[in-house]
Amino acid sequence: MDLKSNFLNLRNFFVKFFATCFGLGYAPIFPGAVGVGFGVIVAYLIHPFYFWQKGLITLILIFFAIPLTTEADKLFQKKDCK
Repeated sequence: MDLKSNFLNLRNFFVKFFATCFGLGYAPIFPGAVGVGFGVIVAYLIHPFYFWQKGLITLILIFFAIPLTTEADKLFQKKDCK
C-alpha cells in the first residue's frame, strides 16, 4: 500500500471511532442509549467546572462534531437512523 491509502484508512478509522462514540454506537442493543449513558458520565465529570469552561468545552465539541458528522455521513453512505 502506498502512503496515501494508509492515511485514508487511518482517517476513516478515526472518523468511525469518534462518530460512533469510541465504538459504543456498535452496541448490539440500544446503541443510542449506550451513547447517551457515556454523555451523562462526561456531563457528570465536567459539572464542577466553571460556567465559562463548560461553554468552551461545548464550543470545542461543536467545532469538531460538525465536520466529523459530515465525513461520517459520507463514509457510512447513509443518514443516522431514526
